Amino acid sequence: MPVFADDSEDDITARVQTQEHAIYPLVISWFAQGRLKMRDNAAWLDGRRLPPQGYASDE
Repeated sequence: MPVFADDSEDDITARVQTQEHAIYPLVISWFAQGRLKMRDNAAWLDGRRLPPQGYASDE
């Protein structure tokens, strides 16, 4: 998530919420399909451990 020098707390909050609203339905569907799992204190998607910064896609 980019943070710009002139961003206010409200700017950053709005930017994060926009991303969260787009991502949450996708993540819930992955859990429901059994594709996303939590084990060994980490998130795994399709059998691959996700890096600490998470998953990124242009979809």
